[in-house]
Amino acid sequence: ALRELPLKWHFIGTLQSNKINQLIALHPTLWQSCNSCELALAVNKRLTYPLDTLLEINAAGESSKTGLDKNRAVEEFLRIKQECKNLNLIGVMSIGAHVSEPAQIARSFEASREIFDALVPHGARICSMGMSDDFELAIKCGSNMIRLGRILYA
Repeated sequence: ALRELPLKWHFIGTLQSNKINQLIALHPTLWQSCNSCELALAVNKRLTYPLDTLLEINAAGESSKTGLDKNRAVEEFLRIKQECKNLNLIGVMSIGAHVSEPAQIARSFEASREIFDALVPHGARICSMGMSDDFELAIKCGSNMIRLGRILYA
């Protein structure tokens, strides 16, 4: 029934390898949280359709967050783009630093934006940064997609 509705939904969050088939069966419009080359290869192997995908970057370098280390992001993006033909890698996603200091949050967004800018010549067009608490700062730092949840329902 849902497949007949004109819905576009994004998968955001950690994808466990034992849940790949369930994700694929749901036909998401965008997978926003590809956080490793290994996971990308596993998803790609099972896909029978092209899936728009964002590479998740841990720009803040926080151990509590998933995502690729910012120093490996460009290299991994290019590797996934080369090796995973069913994944249409179209940008990056990151979560701002989990601190109260706006300048530190901005630095993590700026690091993600720099990576995005380096990837534009390789097909990146989405820079997904910012959630309910920090979306305005993310937009100032160059986000062109925000992820709002709680603020919409408060």
